[in-house]
Amino acid sequence: MKIQITLFSLLGVFCVSLYGSGLRSLEAEIEQAKVAIEGLAEKERVLMKIDIEKERLEALEAKVNLLTVEYDSTALKLTELEEDEMRKKVLEERKKAKGEKMAILETKSGKVFKDCTINKVSDVGISIRHSSGLSRVPSEELPEELHSRFRFEGEKALAQLREERKAMSEFARSTASNSTSSSNSNPSVDGDTSSPPEKRNSDPSDNEETTPKGWLKARIVGSKKGTKEVEFRVLANCPTRLKVWRTATGKSPYVSTFTIAEKESFVKTVWMRNDYQAELSTKTGKVLDKESSSRKTGLGNMSLD
Repeated sequence: MKIQITLFSLLGVFCVSLYGSGLRSLEAEIEQAKVAIEGLAEKERVLMKIDIEKERLEALEAKVNLLTVEYDSTALKLTELEEDEMRKKVLEERKKAKGEKMAILETKSGKVFKDCTINKVSDVGISIRHSSGLSRVPSEELPEELHSRFRFEGEKALAQLREERKAMSEFARSTASNSTSSSNSNPSVDGDTSSPPEKRNSDPSDNEETTPKGWLKARIVGSKKGTKEVEFRVLANCPTRLKVWRTATGKSPYVSTFTIAEKESFVKTVWMRNDYQAELSTKTGKVLDKESSSRKTGLGNMSLD
């Protein structure tokens, strides 16, 4: 009997000890779970803060972009105003020079004119009356004093441009003559005589008898305060559109569009900030030529043959 009681006592002690050990283990797991839950909650709060800060950053970036666009626009307008004002002063100075007399005018190449009177000052030089008759002295031949006074910096480009305009006009006349003779000898295209000539579209860009051709050329002719003065030249055998835009990332493109008549010798100078692209197309959207600040495509045909 005593042995049984002792065994029951030992068994009870063992069970109580086992229960206590399991309880402590469960309590430890519960504490660990609480710590994990608190860690997850903290991470959630941090993620929420990160999302809020991201939204604030995006809003600030939008404001910065807007201010940058406004700044670029204002800077461009100021540059244009400054250029206009400078041009007015130059024109006034040139106009005021008419009638001025010089005893001697010696060009850079050594040619001497005596008893000179200025008749006109233009972009390419000055026209004078002298003891031997009338002459025009190109800007690059003028003495430094007159060259600086009449602001001929960069005018060589204009002189060259006039020569190119003349060449383009000759190409245009030649093209017009060829088109006339071709239309008289070949009233139909690809042997198709089913369509009467009077029903063909009068728009050369859509006319089956005329293949739309044109060329676009761009070059930088000046720069000031981070902007580029880009000259665009166009010649085409049909009505066209010239589209010019800025390609800087995150900036407003400032798209400019110009409508150009058939065979018009078109020249336009545009102030561009950052890189640019230009595209010449027909009224129906066919691309004839492209240019950019980094790549010349050479799609166009200068002679329009």
